[in-house]
Amino acid sequence: MIGIIDYSVNNIGSLINAIRFLNIDYEVVDDPLNLNDFNMLILPGVGSFDSGVEALKTSGMFDALQNLDFKSTKLFGICLGMQLLCSTSEEGTLNGLNLIEGSVVHLKNKNCDGKIPHVGFNTIQSSDNHIFLESTLGNDFYFVHSYVLKTECKKIKTATCNYCGASITAALQYKSIFGTQFHPEKSGLKGLEIIRRAYLC
Repeated sequence: MIGIIDYSVNNIGSLINAIRFLNIDYEVVDDPLNLNDFNMLILPGVGSFDSGVEALKTSGMFDALQNLDFKSTKLFGICLGMQLLCSTSEEGTLNGLNLIEGSVVHLKNKNCDGKIPHVGFNTIQSSDNHIFLESTLGNDFYFVHSYVLKTECKKIKTATCNYCGASITAALQYKSIFGTQFHPEKSGLKGLEIIRRAYLC
């Protein structure tokens, strides 16, 4: 079963529709004591990094996610949700969940010479060898963001795309942690396949 984490700075309507289409059992979870009841948790998110961190702490989800039993439960971060998995962000001053060794930087600091935010469909151009990430390669997904993950950790597997000179970490996998900078729930059938693969990995 999938648990969709509701911590007030997320829009979960389209995500619920996507999981219903996949015919996977799910629940919206707002009690941090229940996180270990699910095969996979999805951490969506919209807005700024600090507002996301503050909302996670207010809801009690921050500590609960840091103490999650990753041997039995997978975690999938989407957009801001993926960024919150990291240590720090240029967008704010608060520390993230620190489940992923990396930081979040503004697109202008990734040599982007185009319009920011990056909005629209973009094609995944490279991927490390992993069943979850390889399924993104050559496919188009919907992005809307101004900040992007930066990591030098070789243990974190990634898929990337390019936007106006910037190399974007579009998806990641580290042990039982998954993430997409794009919105799979807004990316058609290929996006739904990404959710399904993470669930089945």
